[in-house]
Amino acid sequence: MKEVKRLISTSIIKGSIISVEQGQLIQTPLPLYTCIGDRLSEAQAIRILKREYGKKLNIIIIEISVKENMHTMSIDDFVKHSKIQEKREMPQTMNSHKVTREE
Repeated sequence: MKEVKRLISTSIIKGSIISVEQGQLIQTPLPLYTCIGDRLSEAQAIRILKREYGKKLNIIIIEISVKENMHTMSIDDFVKHSKIQEKREMPQTMNSHKVTREE
């Protein structure tokens, strides 16, 4: 039986908020944040955490760990559980037109 296979990456972001109180640097750990489907750079992780916890906060990334798992499903199950998208029209390309030259 044929199967549909997909490699899914999950990034787990470990970050902290940095602040200064009474001249002391304070590091407040944030809860772990999981992002499914992407391998994230540090800049992307900071943007995600700022969007989640506040754009004005000083956030640093302690660690980004990535897990990759191969997911499989039989084609019968895939068809049963998937949604049908409307058919898109394919754009016409130069190769699809017959070009003639007059000599």
